[in-house]
Amino acid sequence: MNDVLINVTCFFRDRDAWEYLASDIIFKMIANKQPDESIRVWSAACASGQEVYSLVILFAEALGIESCLQRVQFYATDIDKAAIKQARLATYSATEVAEIPSNLREKYFEQTPQGYVFHHKLRRIVVIGHHNLAEDAPMSKIDLLACRNALYVFQSRNSSKSSSALSFCSKR
Repeated sequence: MNDVLINVTCFFRDRDAWEYLASDIIFKMIANKQPDESIRVWSAACASGQEVYSLVILFAEALGIESCLQRVQFYATDIDKAAIKQARLATYSATEVAEIPSNLREKYFEQTPQGYVFHHKLRRIVVIGHHNLAEDAPMSKIDLLACRNALYVFQSRNSSKSSSALSFCSKR
């Protein structure tokens, strides 16, 4: 199974796709919701958590941390139990967080002797669990599905960066 599970992930991989998500998709999603209406986000094949925590950062930046805590529920799932354990720890090395802009790294991570730990309050709104995309039922009533790590396996190495934005799906 470990031969199939690539587990290659990083924060904000393919920055153009994340910028598009932040400026267009998340902005429109928030604008189309009532101020008290909840938002549900699923990171399928979350690997060790970088994708879901990147999503949390984008929503916290768009809504503000307090509003994000009240309005957004994040689900992160993977088939790899070791990756899930790492995602739950939400602790990353200096190398793993190096590509995060310094202002966001300082705002959303605490540097400890063990590494960089993701924001403790925001981490509590992320539900992380085991899920087999091929066999288990999908999450329901999701506003945004991020499956970039799952699709990474299927994308050819020659695909353009703009196609990576397609691995974010939102309800209209």
